[in-house]
Amino acid sequence: MVKDIGSFFTERGFGGAPVWSPDETKLLLNTYKGANLDSQDVMLLDLKSGKTTRKSHNGDLISSWAAQDR
Repeated sequence: MVKDIGSFFTERGFGGAPVWSPDETKLLLNTYKGANLDSQDVMLLDLKSGKTTRKSHNGDLISSWAAQDR
């Protein structure tokens, strides 16, 4: 169950489709924020905890999940 994430969504707009993690427990979201939606970030949303983490600030938007080397 996703916890209260209402404050995350109130001041943001979204661009493009969300990107699911391979295990389907997280989403990468292209977000725009600010009065004129002039700042773009990529946010990671953990669906279990409801926690969001900014992964990039004013960088390129994402369209796929990248594999990590171990």
